Amino acid sequence: QPPGCEEREDPPARPPPNGGDEAERQLLAGPLLKRCSGGAVAVSPRGVAHAAADGFAQGLFWRRRHVELSTRRILYWASLEEKEGGAAPRGQLHIAEVDDVALRHREVNIHFAAAEATGRRGRQRSSLSLYAASDEEALRWSEAIRDAAAARLHTMLPSGWDVGGMLSSRGPVRRVAKVELSAEAVQVVQHIVDHSFICKRTRDRRGQELPVRLEVAKVVCVQNVAQWMAYSRARDRVKEQAAATAAMPLVPEVLTGTLGNSGSLGLLDKAANEHWLFHGTRVAAAQGITDFEFRMDLAGSHRGAMYGKAVYLAECSSKADEYSEADEEGLCRMLLCRASLGAILIEREKHPAAPELEELCKLRYNSVCGDRWAAVGTFREFVLYEGSQVYPEYIIYYRRTSQADLLQAIGTIANDNDMDGVRRLVPHAARLAQTHPNPQVKYRISLLLGAHAATVVPALTECLRDDTALRRRTAAAALGHVADFTALSRASVISGCEDARGQEKSNPVAAAVPALTACLRDSHEGVRRAAAQALEQIGSSAASAVPALAASLSDTSEDVRCAAAKALEKMGADVAAPAVPALAETCLKDSNTSVQKAALAALGQLGTAAEPAVPALIECLKNANHKVRCAAAASLESLGPCGAASVPALLAVLEDSDVGVRTKATTALGSLGAYVSSNAPAEALCQRVLDSHEGVRAAAASALGRLGCASTVPVLCEALKDPNEDVRRASAIALGQCRGVATSAIPSLTKALKDSNEDVRQAAATSLGLFGAVATTATQALTACLSDTTVGVRKAAATSLGQIGHPARGAIAGLTERLKDPNEGVRKAALKSFEYLQRKRSDDGLDGAGADADACEDEDDDDDGAGDTGES
Repeated sequence: QPPGCEEREDPPARPPPNGGDEAERQLLAGPLLKRCSGGAVAVSPRGVAHAAADGFAQGLFWRRRHVELSTRRILYWASLEEKEGGAAPRGQLHIAEVDDVALRHREVNIHFAAAEATGRRGRQRSSLSLYAASDEEALRWSEAIRDAAAARLHTMLPSGWDVGGMLSSRGPVRRVAKVELSAEAVQVVQHIVDHSFICKRTRDRRGQELPVRLEVAKVVCVQNVAQWMAYSRARDRVKEQAAATAAMPLVPEVLTGTLGNSGSLGLLDKAANEHWLFHGTRVAAAQGITDFEFRMDLAGSHRGAMYGKAVYLAECSSKADEYSEADEEGLCRMLLCRASLGAILIEREKHPAAPELEELCKLRYNSVCGDRWAAVGTFREFVLYEGSQVYPEYIIYYRRTSQADLLQAIGTIANDNDMDGVRRLVPHAARLAQTHPNPQVKYRISLLLGAHAATVVPALTECLRDDTALRRRTAAAALGHVADFTALSRASVISGCEDARGQEKSNPVAAAVPALTACLRDSHEGVRRAAAQALEQIGSSAASAVPALAASLSDTSEDVRCAAAKALEKMGADVAAPAVPALAETCLKDSNTSVQKAALAALGQLGTAAEPAVPALIECLKNANHKVRCAAAASLESLGPCGAASVPALLAVLEDSDVGVRTKATTALGSLGAYVSSNAPAEALCQRVLDSHEGVRAAAASALGRLGCASTVPVLCEALKDPNEDVRRASAIALGQCRGVATSAIPSLTKALKDSNEDVRQAAATSLGLFGAVATTATQALTACLSDTTVGVRKAAATSLGQIGHPARGAIAGLTERLKDPNEGVRKAALKSFEYLQRKRSDDGLDGAGADADACEDEDDDDDGAGDTGES
């Protein structure tokens, strides 16, 4: 039952292949004159034959016959006695092929859609003329034949077709009706057009602007008896062939087949692999195809035929649109067709061999999937070499929507609080925000959706309950995007707001959290993953989803488990603490490395709240996979004092065969070693400064700087001579961090001011400044660095001279020169130090060196943070 027909609400069941199992019954029988079809009289004018029917010349044009009308056929014999004697009928024509029944007084003229071989000579007959004894009898026969044809066709065609109207038509094309669908049915078609719209451009678009949506204006249902019957026969044949062919399944499945409510367009035969597919065409071609059939001789005349002469169909409405042309009113046309694909031959070659494909289809397959998606990243096309395997059931009239028009429409309906419009446009816009090839378009759409979050979020939340998995997944992902673009989300990131309850009250996306939480149990993996990712973007406002996210750590899909762990990581310690046991179990037992790493990262972000998971983290340091061991060490580093129990395990990991594991363990010991009374961490790190890998040596030097032990200073001084510049730089920074116990390192740092690497020179200059007045001996070398070719070194030297204070007053001349430096940062640093040293020089009220030392200490305190920032 096509939508828009009022006879019945249910979609039609496909008619039986044989047109019904009802036994043939006789409807009418009797003697009639049948017009002759042989000899010269066959070409005589019809009017002459009609006039002779009652006259002496009757025998020249007519023969008396016994005629019977049954539910399936019109049959005739020479006489009733011939029939009763068991003779075969002299002629029979199928009632289902009746195209028109015309009555002219007592003459009944029957026209057939296709010529049939009848009579003893087997002549092809496309019409039959019968002459009755009276006008009343002729009327009775004409009505009986028309009714029988209509009844027979009703058993072979979808219910709801106006067969009687077709048989009464006097137009140039009979047995074809085109019925415009209701507004409600148009929305069903709009749904499938939106669902199958993928915003991509191929060369077939030929310079046309890429639309962002196709807005359906009207839809016409095509009721073409001849095409349908040919299609039904082809579908039955395909079904039989497909059952005997072990063809490779199509992955992913046909896009239109993933739409939950597409059955409202009409039921499909899965056994024949029947699908809804699009065919884009010109205005005149759409009329010709629906009135008659697909013309194979014209295949490729509009855009080319890569796979040979065939019918080309698309699963994406946007692909079919490339072949459509707009009329003077801006309306384009495309056909929505039934296609019996049967056994599909999948062709992924960039340059396919069309003759070979066609030959293979004749032998084993029913259709070809030209997978241009796999070949060049565009669309898949479906190619059928038998036109009868396609039935063009709907003509879609639509307009192309530009990006500007769509954005304006969304803004208008949001401002007007038009919820029907929001439900119609927002899901499609949300999908464009994820799939449009232009990043600027994606950003503009996302920004607009975020700006109207209060209106958009309810519509997207409603879509989370849609029957279509793709629509639910798109809505979930869109809610995550909207969370990114709301003003509250941006403010929360900037201010570091952690008050989840306060956010939930004012964050419009938080209203979708219950629906997103329910989607974590969706039957479709993609929906569950998108829901978890959206909850990650919402952050601590999604506190109520924590139990469900913890449960999702046991999901059958590794992608969902990974997304759930990342969402918990984003929630924060106060919110996600209840999930710690589940995260710890995931670290230990999950079979997927990426999931284990995500769970370990989440525990690291929870800080002290993750203390119950420390035993699990220690156990993960022994995991066979080096990536898991790395992630475990990194997670322990973030736990603070509660991670101190892991120090012995980390010490053991320092000997790991993997460089990354040794590096992470070294860094973790630099953070956790201070929380244990033993000197073992420092001693072990000193050994790592001698590691064979420069990354481990640099990490060890940085870790020793954080520990600040006097016993490690000689090791760090020696590391300033390391052949690797990263190790030398890390050692220089570490000595500055150890300044309270590392005055003996000043000569080594002074020498480092002449290092060949600019980063090492800058780090050494910065660290010397942190020593303050104690670094008097470095004043001359720092003054020389004011002329360094590198901006960072000159700036660090200028700052450090001011930190050294009064003992560096001999550098005033050099600082004065730096006041003209081309770099603004260097000039500012030089001016600050210059003013400070000038004040010290002119301040006679200070009591000698002691006052200078106090002043240097104050300045050192002021700039200590700057030094640490420079290190970072």
